[in-house]
Amino acid sequence: MSAEVITHNELYLILRTRYPNAYIRLLDGTYNIPTEDSFKEYLKELGRHLFALYGDKWQEYFDCDNFTLEAIALAYRKHWIARQENKGNAQGVTIGAIVVDGLKHALNVRVKGDKSVEEWEPQTKQPVILSSAQCASVSLVLFS
Repeated sequence: MSAEVITHNELYLILRTRYPNAYIRLLDGTYNIPTEDSFKEYLKELGRHLFALYGDKWQEYFDCDNFTLEAIALAYRKHWIARQENKGNAQGVTIGAIVVDGLKHALNVRVKGDKSVEEWEPQTKQPVILSSAQCASVSLVLFS
C-alpha cells in the first residue's frame, strides 16, 4: 500500500484557507501524509530526540523556534529514510512550521489524512487550538 500523496497545489490551498495572510513557502512538488500511527511514533521519537539534545531544560529554555526547527528536521530526516526504504513515495511530508504573530510564538503544523490542519507544540507534543484571529496572524508557513 502506497502512502497517501497530495500535490504542492493541494497543500497550498489547504494552508491558504487556514492561514489567509501568511507567506506560505512549500519547497517540494508532492507530499506524503503520515498515518496517525506513524505520527504518534514520530512524536515519541521527537520526545527522545529533544531530551537527548536539551535534557529536562526545555522548561527553562523557551526558544520556540529552535524546538520547532528540530521537529521539522527530524520529520524530514525520517521521511528521507522512509523513501530510501520504499515506504514513502513523495518528495516531502506534510509536517511544517508556522510563526503565529498573535502569540509571538512558533509552532509545528501538520496536515492529516482527512486534509484537516493541526497545530502542535513540539516541547509538549500536544495539539494547540488556534482561534480564527490567531490563524489570521500567522505570518510564515514553511514545508520542505
